[in-house]
Amino acid sequence: MTRLLSAFNFQQWVIESDFPGHEKLEYLFDELEDNRAPDQTTATNNGIQHYYYDNEEIKNVADMVRTRTNELLAEQESPVHAGELDKAWTITYNPGGWQALHNHAHRYNIVSTVLYFDTNENENTSDGAFYSVFSEPDGEQIVQVCPYWAGKFLVLEGSVHHGAYPTTSTRRCLIIDFKQEIHDNTNTK
Repeated sequence: MTRLLSAFNFQQWVIESDFPGHEKLEYLFDELEDNRAPDQTTATNNGIQHYYYDNEEIKNVADMVRTRTNELLAEQESPVHAGELDKAWTITYNPGGWQALHNHAHRYNIVSTVLYFDTNENENTSDGAFYSVFSEPDGEQIVQVCPYWAGKFLVLEGSVHHGAYPTTSTRRCLIIDFKQEIHDNTNTK
């Protein structure tokens, strides 16, 4: 299952898919501590956020995620692909945890990814769900909601505003940002 959500002539986009073999990455959540700096402001509320400040520590995982990301971007015939690793972190939301509306494009163009490790067992599919807000030139705001399950994988253009609705159970996810690279996917012959 792969689905493209987009707005404003594909300038804002989210790809919703799966990540085969995600179970092999469960170890990333073993014995994690929140390592945000005391003065660091993040959009995570009621959760543990663990940054991988040394990219070598997460390099092999990032390579796997980059490969899947670029497969999905190629399927969509995207003119961009995921390049160099920018940063990576995990979030473990406690019951009641949520993510405020934010984006990841404050420094330069980013391809963001989110990989889920838990399944929402609640009948309310918005419980803990990822949401994004697309802004159209006419002022219309389009809210897309993506329920989650173990192995769900999202790839999004880094400037897309997004967050997570409050969850009633523990929810774990891995977020990896890559520098966005432009490539020519046109056949000029």
